[in-house]
Amino acid sequence: MTEGAEAQKRTEHTPAVSQPAPGPRRGRTLIAEALSKPEAGTIVLIILVGLGFALLNSHFFTSGNLATLTLDATVVMALAIGQAFVLLTGNIDLSCGSLAAFGGVLVAIIANAGVPWPLALLLACLTTGAAGVINGVITYYARIPSFLATFGMLGVGESLALLLSNATSVQVNNVSFAYLGVSSVGGVPVAFVIVLGIVLVAEMLLRRTVFGFDLYAIGGNQRGAELAGIRVGRVQIGAFAFSGLLAGFGGCITTSQLMAGYPSSGTGDTLFDAIAGAVVGGVSLFGGVGTALGAFLGALLIGTIQDGLNVVAISYSWQPLIIGVVIVIGVTYDVTARRTHIAKRLKAISGLRDRIVSTPGLDPEAGSSVDPIGEVPSATQP
Repeated sequence: MTEGAEAQKRTEHTPAVSQPAPGPRRGRTLIAEALSKPEAGTIVLIILVGLGFALLNSHFFTSGNLATLTLDATVVMALAIGQAFVLLTGNIDLSCGSLAAFGGVLVAIIANAGVPWPLALLLACLTTGAAGVINGVITYYARIPSFLATFGMLGVGESLALLLSNATSVQVNNVSFAYLGVSSVGGVPVAFVIVLGIVLVAEMLLRRTVFGFDLYAIGGNQRGAELAGIRVGRVQIGAFAFSGLLAGFGGCITTSQLMAGYPSSGTGDTLFDAIAGAVVGGVSLFGGVGTALGAFLGALLIGTIQDGLNVVAISYSWQPLIIGVVIVIGVTYDVTARRTHIAKRLKAISGLRDRIVSTPGLDPEAGSSVDPIGEVPSATQP
């Protein structure tokens, strides 16, 4: 047989290579992958809530109201992102609201002293970040639960804000400071643009750095992380410091919006909304699960609900009730999903053990299936 005939015969018997999926199918696959992301559910909820309020009042989707919505939500967004970092380690920060008030009063005092407002903002944020470091040190090294440690810092932050301001508002004399909380770029508030940048940086920290990987590891199993050589104390302190830093930034936004530092600005529903935003956005209260983007979207959902209730003229007295129900639903889903995930993992481990037991030559009780020569016996060998 000639070489040409042999080549033709091989071609005839060669199985056809599967062609890549057509465009529409690939598009459906990408959509399915996008919808499988944990943040997709929050985005869908934001859209549905927005459409619901728009049906009740057409003013909801106007450019002016959307600008107001995003501007009002920036403070909770900043605090929710910082809260997410702490929650990822299996802890919680109850002091972020009072630190926001403290930072807002402090930035007003520093700006009135003649310091350029960007530098005043930086100094205020660094100060609240230092308070976050204290939270982390007390939580890890003193072995005090974060709930108690940050609850104590909550009182410290409130007292410092009251002492610095003499229990009254501190008016800001530097008019240019209003740029942060009032100005907009292309109709988008400057503060919101900055928060978007914070989300990007936070996601990079969580996804691209060792610090981010360590956060998830500690939240998943702190003892295991310690045995793996992770410096748990340093990472936890970093998470609390980041939360304190963003709390101070949120307080500075409020001061810039009002052109005055109010010692009670962050002591109302701010903490409540920040935790709600993080939890609704998919950040687990038990640690190890969640993203900064999810916390941002959760805070946006809370802001959308609050703004929509105001647009349709529902009494403010109902807002904590509605947001409380949202938190309960989010926590219930979190607990249920966690139990389901654990059950699936246990089932998978059980199935793997059954396969090992049924495989000839492999005995899990023996501890190892490697022979003295160092070769693993094949399951098909007698």
